[in-house]
Amino acid sequence: SSSLVHTLDILIENKIINLPCDYQVMSEFRFDGNNELTEYPIKEETSVLTFDKLEPSEFKIYKLIKK
Repeated sequence: SSSLVHTLDILIENKIINLPCDYQVMSEFRFDGNNELTEYPIKEETSVLTFDKLEPSEFKIYKLIKK
């Protein structure tokens, strides 16, 4: 089942995304302000992404592995 939001310009709050059980989040990439992406490892093993607040122009980039 897909839970993607197809509407533009809306604030997303308290969104939980459960990845398929054979995928795990390894790291998150963030812009460092100089048009470069920096990789930040995820310290805990997880297959769940949680977003407390996500603005319409904000996005997240994650590295996933398949177990």
